[in-house]
Amino acid sequence: MTESERTPPAKGEWDGPALLAGLGVLAMMGLAALAVPTASRLLAPRPMHCASNLRQISLAIKQYAQDNHEKFPSGFPWGRTTK
Repeated sequence: MTESERTPPAKGEWDGPALLAGLGVLAMMGLAALAVPTASRLLAPRPMHCASNLRQISLAIKQYAQDNHEKFPSGFPWGRTTK
C-alpha cells in the first residue's frame, strides 16, 4: 500500500503508530510516577542520619576528653601519647 492509497483515520480513531506512541508515553509517565517518590524516600533520610551520627560521635569524643584530663581516646592518632 502506498502513501497515496492510505486513507487517514476517521475523526476519533487511532492508527497503529499513533496508538503505540500514546501507550509508550503513558507507560513512561507511569514509570516516572513510581520512581520519583521511591527515589526521594531513599535519598532524603541519608544526609540527616549521617549528620546526626557525626554529631553524636563528636559529642562522645568531647565528653571523653573532658572526663580524662583533656586527652582524646587512644584509638585516634591525635590522642596517642608517647612513652
